[in-house]
Amino acid sequence: MGADDSEINVEEVGRVLIEPLVGRDKTGAFIERNFASVRTLAAVDEGKVKPVRPRLGDYSHLAFLNVITNSFLPISPLFVRNLYRLGKVVGYFCAHQVLPFYLSDLVLPLAKKTNLSLMTLKDKSIQDLLAEGWLEAGGGILSFDRVDNKEGKIVVSIKETASSPIHNVSNPQCYFEAGVISGHLEYLVGGTWDGIETKCIAKGDDRCVIELFRDGGSVIHQMPAVSHKEAEAVLDQYLDIALSGRKYMGRDHVNDYGHMYMTQAINYVLLSQSPPHRVLVKHAGKVVGGKIAQRMNFGSAANALNHLSRLFEDLKVGFLDVNYKPEKINVSVDESLFSYGVEDIGMKLCIYLAGILEGCLNNATGKKWAVEEETCIADGDETCSLSCVTQRV
Repeated sequence: MGADDSEINVEEVGRVLIEPLVGRDKTGAFIERNFASVRTLAAVDEGKVKPVRPRLGDYSHLAFLNVITNSFLPISPLFVRNLYRLGKVVGYFCAHQVLPFYLSDLVLPLAKKTNLSLMTLKDKSIQDLLAEGWLEAGGGILSFDRVDNKEGKIVVSIKETASSPIHNVSNPQCYFEAGVISGHLEYLVGGTWDGIETKCIAKGDDRCVIELFRDGGSVIHQMPAVSHKEAEAVLDQYLDIALSGRKYMGRDHVNDYGHMYMTQAINYVLLSQSPPHRVLVKHAGKVVGGKIAQRMNFGSAANALNHLSRLFEDLKVGFLDVNYKPEKINVSVDESLFSYGVEDIGMKLCIYLAGILEGCLNNATGKKWAVEEETCIADGDETCSLSCVTQRV
């Protein structure tokens, strides 16, 4: 067993900045080879391939993705900078996978070789293509307000973003989205791009506005670290949506489901950073699990696991099958959002789920539990399973 929460300062781990450029192409190629979800990212809507997950399909509710990303902020508010950098990585990967299906073989190479890329982005058909992809991914209604080739600056607006249901905050909330668009540009245009959100629906604005700059790396230092109080409030709001019956994201024209590739890419990139990052990811899951139990007042392990089973199915996270034994509880996870369709890469990828179960069981029973990944498809096993045992205090 590796290091646990008591041995590692998870707040400090959350402060360590992910470098989005170093090894990005190598990581992208690795994911492309080993993650089946990549192959349905562009083709599933056109019926070219069958979904990776036969029963749940390849989309999960975006409330859960936002619960995941925002669960790191109460632990380490400076993690906003990593949310942005994770967005850059995912945005670059997604553009690499999707755009070649829609753009001619000549557009991207020509643009990069002749430095006409920003002029290319002034083309309405290219803008419409990117907006269509953004809408389909559940990102919101994207429009280009300004494309300035001379200044190397692009300004975009997004309506009905994932921050639409969030309120009573003082800071912009679309760190991840700003990173995604920056990653798109780095693939499409080339070079280094960085963006910062200047208006946000969560703050009461009518739309989110992101300003993007060529070679604008300094903007990341303008991103304020949210307070612990605000981080908790935002996580609670997303969690309330996930636990509600309707799961309404405050949007009327945008799909509330996102492709599983986004969650899998974020999870893999985080877990592959270092062993302490595995502790951080599990701890974030424990935070969420504890909050779920506090809201629901389960009173027993059985009630907690039954509720989580229904919740995960509703959110399209996976199917839980619970087996109670005298000495422990075994939980198998079928069609796991984190690992299903991944080849044997020698890693267990469901540690966030283990954290949710551990935090939920701790709070529901008043006992201290240890939930560990026993098997995982991504580690060469036939199934994903978790073991839950009580610990002696």
